[in-house]
Amino acid sequence: MDNQSFPKQRSSAVPDLPTIAEAGVSGYELNNWEGVITGARVPLAIIRKLNAGVTDALKQADVVQRLAANGSTPAATTPEAFDAHIKSEIAKWRKSVQEAKLVLQ
Repeated sequence: MDNQSFPKQRSSAVPDLPTIAEAGVSGYELNNWEGVITGARVPLAIIRKLNAGVTDALKQADVVQRLAANGSTPAATTPEAFDAHIKSEIAKWRKSVQEAKLVLQ
């Protein structure tokens, strides 16, 4: 997803808490995100229909309010943009794990 979908801004749940960048640590970003994922062989037409349903749900006032209650901000996107976001997250965390020389035991 692009930065418009996941902006680097303060959480609405704790608006007085500065972002990491505002606290003086540059080049560091961590966003909690959730999404709906299907199997790799689900036809694109079904994925698009599911995406449309989720996008519509995220526009409902009660859904927005419930998500806001736990500090979440709805960010609907396209299947292609979500796929790109997931791939960028994997690359980011793979690099972090390798640089820290972390090993699963």
